[in-house]
This record gives sequence, structure tokens and C-alpha cells, in this order.
Amino acid sequence: MVEGDESSLRQVIVNLVTNSLSYTPPTAAITVHAASQGDKVVLEVEDTGPGMSSYDASKAFDRFWRAEASRTRPGSGLGLSIVAGIVAAHNGEVMLASDIKSGTEVRVVLPSTQDMINAVWIS
Repeated sequence: MVEGDESSLRQVIVNLVTNSLSYTPPTAAITVHAASQGDKVVLEVEDTGPGMSSYDASKAFDRFWRAEASRTRPGSGLGLSIVAGIVAAHNGEVMLASDIKSGTEVRVVLPSTQDMINAVWIS
């Protein structure tokens, strides 16, 4: 369970999955994991697509930034920066690891709550 705004937390998942669907070929696998790890909730979205260069990955959460290869596709370059803002507002962390050969993984870590009254369960 995570205490927070349900709509915003759903937007995190939507943006991450949409990014994977938009930037990986149809043959690539996209996997979503969610788990409780101690006092944290961890969400991971992984794909086996072409991945990003280390430079592109370092800029991925910047507002309006788009990798050169993605400039011909629709989008404003805001998806991951919105994810970062929502996660930060929920006292969490977001990390991205990407390799051109093996794909991309985005990991969101949020504090969990034992307060079931204010908690949000996203399925």
C-alpha cells in the first residue's frame, strides 16, 4: 500500500508503460513488476527493446527532452519528467537503467504505509 493520490500514481504507470510501448518494436517484451520490499513499494517496468545510449538515459527525465531517434514519433518529451515529479511528490525515487543491446528498466520506489484508511492500492 502507498499513501498518495490515486490518479497521479496511476499516471506514473500509464506513462511508463506507454513509453515502453511507443519506443520498442512489437517483438520486444514489456514486463511490469510490483512488490513490497520492507518499508518500500517497488514498481519496475522493463522492456527488451533497443534501449538508450548512456547520454540519452542521463537526459530521460528532463522536461521536453527527446532522444534524436524519437523525434519523428508523437509526444512532447514530458512523460518521464511527469513521472519524476509525481514520484518526488510522493517522497519516492525513480531510476532508469538502459542498454542499447538489452533494453530499458525504470524502477520507482515509494514509501509504503500501514495506514489502510489513506492508502492507495493500484492494480
